[in-house]
Order: sequence, then C-alpha cells, then structure tokens
Amino acid sequence: SINNPAVMDIRGTYTYERMNNRSAYLAEQIMLAIGGKGKHGRIALFLPRTKEFVVSLFAVLRAGCAAVPIDGEYPKERVRTILEDVSCALCITNEEKAEDVVGTPTLILEKVFPENADEPEGDISLDLSDPDVEGYILYTSGSTGKPKGVIHRQAMLNNAPEVLGSVTTFTEKSRSLNIAGFSFIAGTFDTMPLLTSGGSVYIANETERKNMDMIWSLFEKRQITGMYIPPQMFTVMRKLHGPLPLEYVAMVES
Repeated sequence: SINNPAVMDIRGTYTYERMNNRSAYLAEQIMLAIGGKGKHGRIALFLPRTKEFVVSLFAVLRAGCAAVPIDGEYPKERVRTILEDVSCALCITNEEKAEDVVGTPTLILEKVFPENADEPEGDISLDLSDPDVEGYILYTSGSTGKPKGVIHRQAMLNNAPEVLGSVTTFTEKSRSLNIAGFSFIAGTFDTMPLLTSGGSVYIANETERKNMDMIWSLFEKRQITGMYIPPQMFTVMRKLHGPLPLEYVAMVES
C-alpha cells in the first residue's frame, strides 16, 4: 500500500507515497541543476544519516545518474578529495554540511523542501534508471590511505534483494535496521531488499548506530525483523544480550 511506512528515522516516517513523490520531485531538480551535463552525471550525496538520504538516492537513480555517497562524518579535506576525484556534477547536501563542499555545485535539501511549505509534487512517472549505466560509486580508503572509487552499475543494487531473498522472505511487515555506512556496499543490504518488497527501513543516526544498548532497544521499539550487522558487533551483542530477536542477520566478512 502507498500508505505503508517505507523509510523511518528518529524524526519520523515517510510512506511509500511520500517517498515516491519526494524522490520524483528531487530527481526533477537534479536534472534542472545539471542542465547540459544531462543523464548519467555523477551526483554526490553528502548528508547525515536520515531518511532524506534514501529519498536522495532514489532521486539520483530516477534522474538516470550515479550516486556517490560521502559519509556525513568525513572531514572537509576528504570530502574535497572525493568530489575532485570523481568529478561530480552536483552535490546534494544540507545547510549544515554545505560549507564543507568546495568546487562542486550544491543542491541544498532545505531549499528544495522548505520547512512548513506545501509538499511539492513531482512527476511520479519519471524513471530514467538503467541497469547498465553507472549507479553507485563507492569510496574506500584503500591500502595507501587515499580514497579509491569503485564504480558499480545500477544493476548492482539488485544484488542484495537477490541474495537475501534466497534465504528469507520479505513482506510488508518486514523491517530492517540500517546501521551500516552508506559509503559501503553493506549499506544496501538494509534498504533495497525491504523497499523492493513493500517492507520498511529504519535509519539509525550516528548515536544510535554506535551504541549496542540502543540498537537492542530499537529491535522492539521499531519492530525490527532483520539487519546487516558487522561480525564483531554481532559477537559482542550476543554475549551481552543473548540471541538476537530477529528473523535474519546479514554479515559481510572483511
């Protein structure tokens, strides 16, 4: 149902209808902002851990572009290095973090979606996504300490639904808890499988994702059914609390 919860954070919930409309409208603003650079541009997502990140990711894909997630906690110099290396056409950010963006045009979410203003309406039929074009460019520190970009096609975002779908069943009642960094591939394990099956995702903020007691309390408070969790955290959490009350746990060994 379009009225079911899709993506949540500590500040509230977006239904599928609102997420769809917001991502469509933001996709239109992206296309206007990049102008002649057109389809297949690279768009940085430099945002805090909120539901707006997920909306922005879908907006970039709908605009036929590639998302370059940049951890909201990265220092200014690292942000600059990534933006320069990937030659981003645009950076979607917020007012607080915009001052750390140098040399790249910005699209500030507070200006796209002004607080207390009427909800803008986008063309929900807009979809320029293409599985064979660049979709997700992830940066890691690499062995030298210098960020290295890895380009993934948009089709890569189907990997998590296919992998997890082979071991568990997702329904409208499925809820994942996202604690993984969006700049890592594991971040897709708690979003794509759920949002392609009518389930919902809770985005833990920086405080929640680093506190195992808070994570444990979120299981019941947010009715979490599964999640990605680092192996080390899984081991410690089991020692502290016992078996996790989840239907599945996804882990990616380093």
